[in-house]
Amino acid sequence: MDYDPFQDPEFSSSMGTYLERYVDHDPLSDRSIARYRRFEAFINGSALIEEPLIPSFKHGKIVKMILPARDHVSYYWFGREKFIPIVLAETYLKNDIQFSGVAYRQIPDAIAPYGGGQFSTLLGVVPLTRSLLCVKEIHAKFLDEIVENLNQAAEDLPPWNSVLDIEREAAARRWQKRTKTNGGK
Repeated sequence: MDYDPFQDPEFSSSMGTYLERYVDHDPLSDRSIARYRRFEAFINGSALIEEPLIPSFKHGKIVKMILPARDHVSYYWFGREKFIPIVLAETYLKNDIQFSGVAYRQIPDAIAPYGGGQFSTLLGVVPLTRSLLCVKEIHAKFLDEIVENLNQAAEDLPPWNSVLDIEREAAARRWQKRTKTNGGK
């Protein structure tokens, strides 16, 4: 059975968007402000389309193959005519992993959305997680293209854990606008 909820979401439910799950729970904290910046840069730099619906069987096949590294997974599509399923696994595993049938590439910390663990804005602090983009081996060439674009985009970004006052002000405006739109919720 090759069911694809991207094309037929009738029997799917939403796991929530990345921002809903990892930013909006504490949108004014420095951790969430940095995650917001990194996620926006990640989406803009990668041209990926987020898939919040589950089950997503095409993504689920990849997730099953990367079991040891499946912390904080989120689903994306890449492509213009034929959509390639991509899984972002933000894992606490630091050692290299071999997955049968799956190709993965690590993306730079400056553009990796999650970061994990305790958050500090001190210079030199490294994130506790590493972000891996995963696809079936047959689609590895697309992964190389995406990661090359992310590497270029990351060159212009501040350190992964930096937060500027202007970003804090923008987060407050976003949250204020959102709560007004949602009736104070």
